[in-house]
Amino acid sequence: MSMDPNPRKRRRLPNLVPAPDPVPGQIEPLQRPHAEIKYKRHQAAKACNACRQAKAKCSENKPECQRCQAKGQECQYAIEDPGDHRRSMKEDLKLLQIENGNYRELIDYMKVASPVALGRTIEAIQNGASLEELMFLVRNDNNSTILPAPENPEYSLLGCADLEDTRQPAPAPAQLNFGFFEDKPLINFKTAPWATAASGDEILSQLVSSFVSWDSQHTHYFDPKTSG
Repeated sequence: MSMDPNPRKRRRLPNLVPAPDPVPGQIEPLQRPHAEIKYKRHQAAKACNACRQAKAKCSENKPECQRCQAKGQECQYAIEDPGDHRRSMKEDLKLLQIENGNYRELIDYMKVASPVALGRTIEAIQNGASLEELMFLVRNDNNSTILPAPENPEYSLLGCADLEDTRQPAPAPAQLNFGFFEDKPLINFKTAPWATAASGDEILSQLVSSFVSWDSQHTHYFDPKTSG
């Protein structure tokens, strides 16, 4: 058994102190979970094939992205399927043609619609009715057909899809009497034998009647005794 010749240089360890009792609800430092920092990763919409295969970030630069240019490798992008784009364009064109046809039908209807129907259509437009609701009014104006009810029941004619024409027939236009505008003399005169202003009784009656009807309202008789 070896003994230390110099007991003064022997290192003395401190006495261990028992750990304090944990406070309820407090987490120990060693037990605290590490904060998870989530970084928002940018995902390229159209990354090149090399970056997609390596699941690396792509700058999307063309003709070469930054990663492929730095690595000196070939950079290629996937070619879009022209069939999908062409199919989408055909669907959009079909919808636009249907919408254009509905607008044309609406304009043609407003050209020949009655004042009541035209006012109802304009009021629906001002209230923000959709094109489908306007076409429902147009196609159910002159006949009773069964069509799907519009989204807004305010613009339905009877509040349901089963429609019946309950309008009263329009009255016949009144016949105007144009006898009032006939050129007939109001006063009948006979021309004196010495008169030379007119050659017949009819002309004299027309002149006097015209003066009484029109000119006498705006002119006065000329009296030489009171004029001077």
